[in-house]
Amino acid sequence: MINPDMARLAAGAASKSEKMRRLAAAGYSRQEIADFLGVRYQFVRNVLVEHEKRQGQTQGHAPHAGLAEERRMFETKALAPEHPPAITVGPDGSAVIPAFVLAGAGLLPGDSFVPDVAGEGDVRLLSGNAALQRAQELFRRAFDGSAGLVDELLQERRHDAASFARDAHG
Repeated sequence: MINPDMARLAAGAASKSEKMRRLAAAGYSRQEIADFLGVRYQFVRNVLVEHEKRQGQTQGHAPHAGLAEERRMFETKALAPEHPPAITVGPDGSAVIPAFVLAGAGLLPGDSFVPDVAGEGDVRLLSGNAALQRAQELFRRAFDGSAGLVDELLQERRHDAASFARDAHG
């Protein structure tokens, strides 16, 4: 049976995404919205999470309750146990990283990280920002004290152009 209030709120919306945003703003759950619109829950979640991120960026305030609720649930699961379990590598080479490890690294649901193999038996998880900082540091060390790469490239191009001009006129 169609909920008349939901139908009224969704009427006139230009897209399903707009309908989702209107219904969420009225307090309907993601599952209720998915059922009403006949779409998958994950689609509704993705649209609303992206909208919450944009709202937080453009208005300078905290994200809406949906994203905050997911983070709170993650952080609750992320409490480190007194005796942390060992992580086992499965037959397919995969391993499940517990929430408390990810939270300890400052990673939240939706974040990505870069694995860094620092040596045998030494694996580190770097957030995107930490990986960028590490790459910049390695780059600085590799080229410290040498001519700037742009200057070096320009010098090579000038030399090539001069050689080409000599060959063309000579």
